[in-house]
Amino acid sequence: MERFRKLVTVALFSGTIAGLLLFVVQHFTIFPLIEKAEVYESAAERQMSGMLHDDEGWHPADGVERTGFTALSTVLAGIGFAALLFGTAAVTPISLDWRRGALWGLAAYICIDLAPAWGLPPQPPGVPVADLYARQLWWVATAIATAIALWLLLDRRKPLPIG
Repeated sequence: MERFRKLVTVALFSGTIAGLLLFVVQHFTIFPLIEKAEVYESAAERQMSGMLHDDEGWHPADGVERTGFTALSTVLAGIGFAALLFGTAAVTPISLDWRRGALWGLAAYICIDLAPAWGLPPQPPGVPVADLYARQLWWVATAIATAIALWLLLDRRKPLPIG
């Protein structure tokens, strides 16, 4: 039970750190794309004034409320990913602490989000990009290749077989 408690604590702490870091990155990279897309949506709605939309329900107001809810949801997603990551790590003979957890979370972020977006960055709606299948194939191949590369670089039990 003590190992489980430690695992949950590390997942909560490192997931919070990773979520906050991801929020900061998104704030400067993704939010401008979303705001640009919303400008296009508003312009399209004004041009097609006869087009009716159903009530979309509650949504946070622009500004502090929207930023706060986005930060909270990103932190919760970080905690969820950390829990998945540490659940996987728990079946290996690795000792976990908050530093190692933050590094594992950073490695997962690099593999799952950063590396695939570097080669095929997110685009606003309506911008021509590769088709969905090609983008999904790119994401999977890049995530796997990055994970293998990080594992080979950071696994200190065996030296790298360099030429």
